[in-house]
This record gives sequence, C-alpha cells and structure tokens, in this order.
Amino acid sequence: MKPAKSRLLLLALAIVSILNAQAPKAADSPKKSPSSSPFKTGDTVEVFLFGEWTKAQLLAMHQNQYNIQLPDGAKYWMRGSEVRKVAPPAPPRQPPKPGLTSCAEKMEGKYSNSSGFPSIVFHSGKASVQGDEEVECWMGGGKIYLHSTGTRADQDFVMGVNNDGSLDTPLGEIRKKGN
Repeated sequence: MKPAKSRLLLLALAIVSILNAQAPKAADSPKKSPSSSPFKTGDTVEVFLFGEWTKAQLLAMHQNQYNIQLPDGAKYWMRGSEVRKVAPPAPPRQPPKPGLTSCAEKMEGKYSNSSGFPSIVFHSGKASVQGDEEVECWMGGGKIYLHSTGTRADQDFVMGVNNDGSLDTPLGEIRKKGN
C-alpha cells in the first residue's frame, strides 16, 4: 500500500473510532430524564434537523443527547441545543409576537420586483405570496411578518420595510406595483 493511501486509511479509521466513542449507546440511555432536563421519555418535542424545526417523539436521553423518532419512523441522536419543547401556536387574529399590529390599511396592493418574482398582494390585514393561500400580515419594529394561522411565530416569513417603502425579502427587494 502506498504511504499516502495508508495515511488516509489510518485517518479515516481514527475519525470513525472517535465518532463511535462519542456516540451515545441506546443501552446506556436511562429510562428517566436527568433532573436538569426539561424533557421526559415519551414527550413530543421539536428538533432542528435538516435546517428546520420538526416534531418528533423523545425515545431516550443520555447526558445532553436525545434519541428521537420522527413521524416517518427515522431515529436520530440530537444534541440538547437541537431539541426544544413544542410551543402552542398563536391563536387566529392575534399577533404571533407581542408588540405587533395588523397590516390592515397600512399595507395594501401588489409588491414585486422587475421580474415579477416574488409577488405579494396585501389586502385587509392579509397577504398572498405568488397567489398561494392567504396568510395573516403583522407589522412591528420596521418589519412585516407573514404568519400562517396555527404555526409558531419562528416560522413566519419576515421582511424588512425600507425607508422608501420597498420591502427587503429573503428573495430580494420588492416594490409596490399597483393596487
């Protein structure tokens, strides 16, 4: 075996050995939560996986590691920073966050960029993005929050309001094009 290949093989084996030593084992997992954990086995939690928060069931815990199962049956060990309690969604017609007010009569008309994408139509405190179903529209702190009823506030589509009235979206700046 060539020296470069053997060093690469040794490095790969060392990495696998380290990862195996750090991964909690299902047999080591206690049935009861540690006193410092806000969770207990069987709780429904949300986990940050693949870039988004997803509901899951807590199967086991070991120190600051949580074994969870997703609705599709997939199981993962997650760090404590990637697990949170399931918070109730904001009730309809109430701001998803304190201090927000309805966009009604403040934001009206169609906004888009020169290509027409994205396109958002505001009317009567609601908004429709690209013709999809209407969502609630809330304002506060120089931002607009598009909120789907029954979802958590951290899942809102948030846009900044610029001094000239244009909107700064995650997809780029959009301007009012008409009513």
